[in-house]
Amino acid sequence: MIDTGKIVYSTNGVATNAVVAEIIEARRQWDAAGYMSDYFTLNLDAASGNTTLQLPGQIPNNARVRLATASIKGSAYSGPLRTFSCASVRASGIEYSTGAEPTQLDSDSNKAFVIDFGGMRKVSALQITDTLNAELKITLVLPWMGIEFGEKPLFPFNKDKPEPDSTGKTLVNFPETETAKLFVQLSGDISEPGDGDRTIIDEVLDYISIKSNTCPLNVRVAVADHPPFFTHAGEMIGEQSLPDFSAEVNAYIDKLTDSGVTTVDSIPLTVTTDLPGVIKLESPQLLYDLVATAQWNESKRLPINFLHQEDKEVILEFPAPGNDNWKMNGLSMEITHDFPEWRTFPRSIANVFDNIVARIAPDFNIAQRITINESTEFHGISLHLTEVNSNAELALELIEDLNGMPGEKVLHSEIVAVPAISQIQWFDVFFSKPLKTTAGRHIWFVVKSKTGSAGIVLESNEPDGNYVCFNRHGAGWKKFPYKQGQLVAAFRQLRKPAAGEDAPVVELEVSGKTLSTDLIEEVNIVTFSFFNKETGDSTGPTLTPQNGKMQITMKITAHAAGTMTLQNVKIQYQTTAEE
Repeated sequence: MIDTGKIVYSTNGVATNAVVAEIIEARRQWDAAGYMSDYFTLNLDAASGNTTLQLPGQIPNNARVRLATASIKGSAYSGPLRTFSCASVRASGIEYSTGAEPTQLDSDSNKAFVIDFGGMRKVSALQITDTLNAELKITLVLPWMGIEFGEKPLFPFNKDKPEPDSTGKTLVNFPETETAKLFVQLSGDISEPGDGDRTIIDEVLDYISIKSNTCPLNVRVAVADHPPFFTHAGEMIGEQSLPDFSAEVNAYIDKLTDSGVTTVDSIPLTVTTDLPGVIKLESPQLLYDLVATAQWNESKRLPINFLHQEDKEVILEFPAPGNDNWKMNGLSMEITHDFPEWRTFPRSIANVFDNIVARIAPDFNIAQRITINESTEFHGISLHLTEVNSNAELALELIEDLNGMPGEKVLHSEIVAVPAISQIQWFDVFFSKPLKTTAGRHIWFVVKSKTGSAGIVLESNEPDGNYVCFNRHGAGWKKFPYKQGQLVAAFRQLRKPAAGEDAPVVELEVSGKTLSTDLIEEVNIVTFSFFNKETGDSTGPTLTPQNGKMQITMKITAHAAGTMTLQNVKIQYQTTAEE
């Protein structure tokens, strides 16, 4: 079965299902009843203030979301008092007569009410949208003045005193007013609700609607109860794009999966705002990949040992039942390690040699000058040796520079027994204790033979002030003769990176994509992404199953001797038809 990993949404931002059809039909019925007007637009699904927006989608538990985007749209609320989150309603206890004189009413009167917004809110219209009493009209609206309701009504607007309109209206518009409360008087009693559990206040909340001009303020968006991934300071008017929140969605799915959930039906976006405007979800996009975990002989861990700076290729194997190809969109892994604090310099693995070998013997010594640009700490040196006689014993010395040649001051020395070597290979020599060096100086690595002989490989290099010298029969140091550029000994420095020097301990390469990491944590997470979130394209390879497995080759370059272990190696993919 081909899984595209894409949730398809209709243009209103809701996954296509029967609920959408019900909402569309309900909107059509309201429009036919005349409740949609140019002056006052009602939204059946309107909610205000803090809300939870559901991002629907059937996401299997073996999936990983690679892209989750949407927009949110802020606007002022227009709709029933019931869903204007700040509003509460109570009977007023008084009503006004034609002479603008208040009359005391029974506490259970259903003619006049106080709408309390719990703070200053901008409003500009009221409307009776439905009632059991077809003759019911709004006759008087008064604003709150801080201590009491004002004398001059918002409706009727041509009165200077709180005198009700003689006929009333179902829709009253008035200039935008910022107020904490409204007094609303009706032309007759609201009919008693037919449902015994409902009260008159329920009728007011459901069938008197309001147009607010207050928009959301200081909006925060999070996935469920996670920390916010998006904030908008100030008033939100219009549409705002959310950043990719796939990481938050995956964390939410992981939490559900850990609790035994096998399919995630929706992703809740928790929206909080300081003012009760409307927040709607627009243009959601949710793309996910299926996930498989690498195994090696039923183990999900692969230890790798590095004897020195070197490249190794590792085969990542994933169980692949079925015949579908996989389009790789991502790869992630955890890495634990045991590497030292030193690194190997230079960091290039592929040296170009001129097949020049200087043979170190008791009567022939080699020295290589090194420029110290930054203060650092040497832990050893790696020699590129060949044709080492059995029982060869080499003396390695670090000597202070004197007028461009090795001087007399020995900074450090080591005696090293070297095994017989027939082919070219690297041989690491570690100091008994680190040697600290300061910037702005030259030192010499000197290699002598105590017993036996060994060939040390030389390579050509562009002149940079460092070069090779030799000393034959103790006759003094001389620069090695070479006409093209300069010769340097194929030494590698085993030292700590200098301050600010970028020298990650390993480099990983998969399908042309390279990542470097210094593995500073106990468990390090490395992630490759082949999916371009801007274009929607994937540069990952298409894999074909072989004997029930998918295989990927990963090249690892280690810049120090040590060990690392791969674990929880997961591939993110989409299935494609067998070619």
